[in-house]
Amino acid sequence: MPIDEDWTEYTLVRTFSNPQGSKVRYKAELTGTVLTYPRIHTLVATLR
Repeated sequence: MPIDEDWTEYTLVRTFSNPQGSKVRYKAELTGTVLTYPRIHTLVATLR
């Protein structure tokens, strides 16, 4: 389960806590719209 989530029209940012206690943040940027088959344009993971 994500411990934090931020969703906008074109991006989704989720923060998870891994078993070692570090925070992992995933950011997905979407292209297109809901009506034109959105797809993930970039996916980034960062450790905090």
